[in-house]
Amino acid sequence: RGEAEQSLSPGLPQLYRMEGFIYLPRNEYENTARSRANRTWGTFMTKGHRALLAAAAAAMLSLPGLAQAGCASGDFTAAQAATGQTLYDANCAACHMTNLSGGSGPALGGAKFKSYLEFTKITGAQLLAFIKSQMPYQAPGSLKSAEYDAIFAHILQQNGYPSGSTKLDAETASCIKMLPYPGKS
Repeated sequence: RGEAEQSLSPGLPQLYRMEGFIYLPRNEYENTARSRANRTWGTFMTKGHRALLAAAAAAMLSLPGLAQAGCASGDFTAAQAATGQTLYDANCAACHMTNLSGGSGPALGGAKFKSYLEFTKITGAQLLAFIKSQMPYQAPGSLKSAEYDAIFAHILQQNGYPSGSTKLDAETASCIKMLPYPGKS
């Protein structure tokens, strides 16, 4: 049995607290207007909650990371990846190794990277945003945006993702489909 709580407003039914939830006694709950709306959606889902949930779902579908319209073939340029290799060697290889196999930092290529992609379902835009905000480990966010883009282009190239004529940036990163993984695992 839960413990009874004082009603905060006179004339409202007595509330009961049990295991972190607050309950109305069944006979009181059946008489409330909310109960009619909640019979099919659960105790706490109202029409307002359903409308908010629908609006949130519609907003998520309009995010650039979820839309693929307007994407060019190829995820980065070969020149960008070449620049990225130099930057990677200077800023990333100490932890992730020059062959991207991982050391004190996680693998950014091969079977371990493929496993990570399959487990997390991370998008190209999410991975680039993480790299820009969290790397290099000793000085997060210390590189220029274009330098992070080039490093990510190098990582993509080393994993077998196709290059093209469009430069990689935060906007075009949403076009990158990380799965299926094209590299050798």
